[in-house]
Amino acid sequence: MSALVNDVHLVYVVEVGCSGVLLANLGRVFDVACTDLPASSPPMRDSGKEIARNTRPAFPNARTSGASLTPPEPLLPSMSSALPAAAVLASAAVAAGLIIGPAYAATSADPVVTPPPTATPTPTPTPTPTTPPLSQWPSKVTVGYSNKGRKIVAKRTGSPTAQRVMLAIGIIHGNENKGKKIIKKVRKKNLSASSDVQIWTISSMNPDGTSANQRYNARGVDLNRNFPNGWSRGTRGAGTGPASEPETQSLMAFMNKLRPDGSLVFHQDWNMVLGVCNSKTAPYAIQFASLARIPREPCRRAFTGTMGSWANSALPGYLLTVELPGSRQVNGKKVKRWAKAVKKQSMRLPNLDPTSPLPQPPAPVPTPAPSPTVTLG
Repeated sequence: MSALVNDVHLVYVVEVGCSGVLLANLGRVFDVACTDLPASSPPMRDSGKEIARNTRPAFPNARTSGASLTPPEPLLPSMSSALPAAAVLASAAVAAGLIIGPAYAATSADPVVTPPPTATPTPTPTPTPTTPPLSQWPSKVTVGYSNKGRKIVAKRTGSPTAQRVMLAIGIIHGNENKGKKIIKKVRKKNLSASSDVQIWTISSMNPDGTSANQRYNARGVDLNRNFPNGWSRGTRGAGTGPASEPETQSLMAFMNKLRPDGSLVFHQDWNMVLGVCNSKTAPYAIQFASLARIPREPCRRAFTGTMGSWANSALPGYLLTVELPGSRQVNGKKVKRWAKAVKKQSMRLPNLDPTSPLPQPPAPVPTPAPSPTVTLG
């Protein structure tokens, strides 16, 4: 047996036949590689002092026998004389691969690396085409019913196979009724098949309000404050909740099926075309203002729960709010000009994909993957 001194730890090196070598370090047992030293190995020397080769019987293997090992009684030269030899012998043992390390290291000191979680990509929704196809729709369809059961009807002008689609609505506030005259004129206009445009028109989406000549529907709700986007309970006439009214629900369902490339909704009596301040609608608002000879809006605050805010965020096509002048300023000549402007606007529609999915919110900036978590066993 040979004695090694490494820093302040006293280590004993003991041969165990060809099965391995055990290190007993202050009562701890370490497992190392099996390398037999030949019986004829020459004695090791350092600084002129011979360190005798151990010839005592080996200890049993603690892994297989379960025997309790205790350090053997030291057969050592004095500490001072053993230090140089210990350093040489320890270095040689490490270099030769004899000393592997503590048996408990794999379970108590080695770090366990936990890989970062892998993000699961969200699949892109597959767009669903209109069922049945728009080309199979009749020229007159029932959009829905009012609170009092009045029909809300849409009619088509132009070829059912035309690719570009315009929607025009004459009345949303029952007492702003001059838009109904524009719709009547548009329905009389002929659209050639070569124009590749169909115009759908609704005289009034608020037939109860129109019949009573009042702004609100039969339940006292302002339909242009009842749409989901930006809906506010604190707004007068907003309804009991977003899209709480049957008229609102019917129109939303209809537009989701129709998927118009452009829509016009008539109001009174600001005498201006809204939408100039919205990047999506601005070019079309400027265009229609020029065709109809109606001033463009100055940018002003937005209102809550409007039809325009919903349609321009939920559908690929644009929607313009057209404020006509007061009823006393509306005459037949202007109505004819405005109806002609609707037709011209339809000829300049963008040809959008009707099956395109609804616009999605901007994708969030990717978050860097977390660093691996190191857990000590």
